[in-house]
Parts: sequence; C-alpha cells; structure tokens
Amino acid sequence: MKEIIELNKWLLDHPAELFLEEDLMLDRGDPDGELDPLPDDCRQKIQSLRAEIEKRIPSGFTYSLGFGLSSPHLYVAYGTDRENAKFCGPAWDMNRSILEQLEEIDWSAALADAMAQSRSAEQQRNWENTMKSIAEGL
Repeated sequence: MKEIIELNKWLLDHPAELFLEEDLMLDRGDPDGELDPLPDDCRQKIQSLRAEIEKRIPSGFTYSLGFGLSSPHLYVAYGTDRENAKFCGPAWDMNRSILEQLEEIDWSAALADAMAQSRSAEQQRNWENTMKSIAEGL
C-alpha cells in the first residue's frame, strides 16, 4: 500500500482544488479520460501506478483504487462490475509495497473464495476463463 499512500500524499500536496468536490475513484477499465482534468504530472503518476497494478491482477478480477481526503485504498474483487463483484482482496500491509503484495496473492485461492460466494452460469464461465488466464501467467 505504500505506493498508493505516498502518491495520495503527493496528490494532496497539490492545489486543494484537486479534491474539493469528491475523492478520485478509479476502477479497472475506467477510461483514462477521467484523469483529463488533473495536471499532467498527477495524471502521469496515477496512470503509471495503475499500469503496474493491472499487470499484477488477472483478468476477471476488478479493482477500485481511491485517492483523496478520505483514506487511499485498493479493493480487489472478482467480477466485472461493482454491483456483482465479490470482494477477495487481503488486508493490506500499509508499510509494504502494494505491488509486492499483489504478486504474493494466490489468485486461484482468491478466485475459489469469490466463487464460493456465488455461482451463476455467467460467473462459472468467467471463473473458467480467469483460471485459464491465471494458468497462462495473467
């Protein structure tokens, strides 16, 4: 989590108007256009961290990455949308690299836990595709 916390602190040191209205919440698949209102240096740092996070989270899983005045966060879930996703991320160690922690996750076990919560036919197909993606190395 340390990269997320450090980036959030850096973002908060920028002009206050960055987070006057609401925190910045980004999910996997959100267009980078959502970052367009931000200054170039902020946008580049966020895009760089998102790219590194996405390299470590298999397809079939989603995430929510948050910055702002409330606590910065990273939630990992199995599913493609917030309403139907099943939370499966661990409790993060705030003092360790989030990238290292993502690499340590047993994605097969995380997927099995998420699937135990719900097994619709569509989720079963997604599960099979995700297992294939994990076996192929993301």
